[in-house]
Amino acid sequence: MAQRVFVFLIAVVLALPALARAQTPKHPDFTGSWKITNIDMPEPAGGGNGGGDRGYGGRGGSGGRGGRGFGRGRRGNGNGGDANGDNGGRADREPQRPAVGQIVHIRQTDNRLIVTEDAGQGAAVMNSYSLDGKESTNRTAQASMKSKTKWEGVALVTDVTRSMETPRGNFDVKSREVRSLSEDGNTMTVLTTLDTPRGKQTTTVTYSKTTD
Repeated sequence: MAQRVFVFLIAVVLALPALARAQTPKHPDFTGSWKITNIDMPEPAGGGNGGGDRGYGGRGGSGGRGGRGFGRGRRGNGNGGDANGDNGGRADREPQRPAVGQIVHIRQTDNRLIVTEDAGQGAAVMNSYSLDGKESTNRTAQASMKSKTKWEGVALVTDVTRSMETPRGNFDVKSREVRSLSEDGNTMTVLTTLDTPRGKQTTTVTYSKTTD
């Protein structure tokens, strides 16, 4: 009897690693080219007759200018990144405001996510994120972005502090990005929650995998 119990305990101990692996969610692979198919964005404060809200820097209505945000920027010096894969220098341009039909290219390794976005006129902006929770730094012509990315189940969560430089002074914008993948791997959803002076604003961007 004692021998049977001993054999049973050995079998349980040997099975524990496999059981732990089975209970750990498999991380999805976002590698590929993705086309924006839908954008669910909150309406800017002020509507069509006022100025645009702070956010992605879109133009306001017919009565005023758009708000400060993440619109296209000035040319920078285009310096390269550092040894950790972060975008150490200023990029040539700012990423374009998300638009249906825009293409985003992603390369994922075991410890990094590299996102290349269209910046217009043949230019591109590349941002690199560490996937182990360590701080990453990316820079564009008008902003420096410090972020921490980690897995939460099968979702990839990135907390970003974007330091903006404007003629009116410098300020920080905080946001959280939750990236997820459909079961068939053909649809990517990015939910971004932005802290603004008027409260939190959430934008949902849906992408479809493409061969472009």
